[in-house]
Amino acid sequence: MQSPNTLFRVAMFAMAFAPATVEAQGITASGTVELEYSSDGNTDFTLLYGDADMSYSFDGSDRGLGLDLGLTGYLGDDPFNDVAVFGALTYSTDFGKFSFGMPRNASSGMSRMPVIGGTQIVGFAQKAFLGDLPLTNYLANDDPFAGLRYDGEFGAVKAAASVHRSRSDTDLVDAALSYTGGFLFAGGSLQYLDFDNGTDGTIIHGEVGAATDFYEAGIGVTTGDTTLPDAWQAWAMYRPVDKLDLTATVLDPDGTSAIWGLSAKYGVMQGGYVQGGVSDSKNADARWDVSVGFNF
Repeated sequence: MQSPNTLFRVAMFAMAFAPATVEAQGITASGTVELEYSSDGNTDFTLLYGDADMSYSFDGSDRGLGLDLGLTGYLGDDPFNDVAVFGALTYSTDFGKFSFGMPRNASSGMSRMPVIGGTQIVGFAQKAFLGDLPLTNYLANDDPFAGLRYDGEFGAVKAAASVHRSRSDTDLVDAALSYTGGFLFAGGSLQYLDFDNGTDGTIIHGEVGAATDFYEAGIGVTTGDTTLPDAWQAWAMYRPVDKLDLTATVLDPDGTSAIWGLSAKYGVMQGGYVQGGVSDSKNADARWDVSVGFNF
């Protein structure tokens, strides 16, 4: 059998070219591939990060049966060497899309907050506060989850709900809403987790902000009950010239250990970019990073 790393690279390559070559056959794909080098002066990491989703419609339309595939991977030195794979049979109707199998949880990818300092290894931990704790657990503990998901669009509002059970017998019920109207956006999610040891926890996340072609700013808050420390988030992006984004980010769990970041990202060609940034906190040395990547 091919190794997960090999399968990941092959699938990422196929997804990257899917929109240009086979979209007419009912396949669409989107995602990011990034090669990153970061250092805090003592520890260096070289990391290949990928996050991608592909949808296939059996009859080439936006209704009826289809198939969703997804991958999120951190390929580098331990502890950042993990891949999460998703796949689901879908059925799309006028009332929304239903997914069966191993779909992503409803809150996954809901947040608009950028990665702190553009540093993907910092973003690995950041995901847990933004609706992706099940993904973080999947990656860190090899604990995939299976279940059902619903997605619907109602004008400016997108809604999703999901029910999952992980391999470790943790149950997850998840609901998320997002709104985009003019330059304003808002989103929120509610997650309930019932662990196999008899304990449970509730995670609530919400964020609001504004975005135009030249800037984006947002604030968010997460309350983690017994599962995560409470945290607040804030970010701001300014585009002084075309293709150049300057971004500041901060995440503060428990109000005592803020992690902040600054990054600059410049677009090259169509979909490509180069990025440099720094992330820091009072509990750790500053970590500098440079990366090249591609959005599709």
